[in-house]
Amino acid sequence: MGGSALVFTATLTNSSASVSWALSGLGALSGSFGTTITYYPPVSGPGGAATLTATAGALTAVATISVNFPPTPVAVVAAYAWADNKTSASYAANPTYSYNAIGGTISGTITATRSAVGAYGMNFAGLTIDSGDVQVTAYNSAAECTVTHWGGNLVNVNCFDATGSPVDSEYTVSVILNNLVSTAGSAAYAWADDSSSASYTPSGGYSYNAGGGAITATRSAVGVYSMQFAGLPLSGGNVQVSAYNSAAKCNVAGWGLGQVAVHCFDATGSPVDSQYTVSVILNHPVGAASMEAYAYANISDIPSYTPNVRYSYDSYNSSGQAITASTSGVGLYTMAFSGIGLNGGNVKVSAYQSNALCNVASWGTGSIQIACYDSTGAPVNSQYTVVYMQ
Repeated sequence: MGGSALVFTATLTNSSASVSWALSGLGALSGSFGTTITYYPPVSGPGGAATLTATAGALTAVATISVNFPPTPVAVVAAYAWADNKTSASYAANPTYSYNAIGGTISGTITATRSAVGAYGMNFAGLTIDSGDVQVTAYNSAAECTVTHWGGNLVNVNCFDATGSPVDSEYTVSVILNNLVSTAGSAAYAWADDSSSASYTPSGGYSYNAGGGAITATRSAVGVYSMQFAGLPLSGGNVQVSAYNSAAKCNVAGWGLGQVAVHCFDATGSPVDSQYTVSVILNHPVGAASMEAYAYANISDIPSYTPNVRYSYDSYNSSGQAITASTSGVGLYTMAFSGIGLNGGNVKVSAYQSNALCNVASWGTGSIQIACYDSTGAPVNSQYTVVYMQ
């Protein structure tokens, strides 16, 4: 099996001892104690085995679980671009920092446009973007850039300043589709298109779950959301969020056990309801564009560190070398991936567990620079997640 959760139950005879569980090999458990436990296999990979052991006093029982992955169509990075000219009415995107799969075979023309202050479009010629997921990050500015709409060949982006007014800004954009056959790049994504309902099922055309289960969007309070991907452990990887069709900033609040938590804030830093898009990324090739590296910066205020081993599943470097997080000032960060040039490609950043706005400042020569801002546009310390694709 692979991707489907399994429930195991320990039945005791002539014993009242408490039951503990231990796992070795692939996957993760929902807990460590109790008569019933849920096993979550990895979403994808080479396959293998896991050994589950139940212990109650002197009693022990062992189960061996085989993990296999059939070759099936999965979600891939179909296109990305860096809009590096914030005032031009129309220009061709820099080919070093852009990609257009057109079905995963031929690179097509990518054109960036500006129709008004802070109002932009990115056209990927020949690529049909009538489904999937889109993520946007402002580049080298304190602006908040959000997805306004996508369809046909076009992604629309709006950028706002700290007061919520339109402002010109550079930005990066990526498009993920699930109708191309390749290895996994995005394990799951969804468009939360209802900002006020307590619970609903997102549109099937704009959602995907490699775990094969249902996708459920919930709202527990103003600006407090979660997206549940049934059957998907989410015990690692990287998560990115973008506000949709609003001036809000929506950030990652946490993820695990099949669920992503999302918090949205207005220009003052107060919670606000907003639509959003969310994408869950794994460390596997995605055709001509691949997830080269990602990381979760779990400490916001020390000069330099290696992300805690507790979060090792949330960091990845395709070169197999070190990942180092550092800060040079309030809200100014660097994530270095040794062995990767980072000379091209695309970067997406999301603030984590804060109402800050974190954007890409620059990338290249093995590192990514990130800048985080508070509701007034002033630098502020924040945790964040970052992903690099090429």
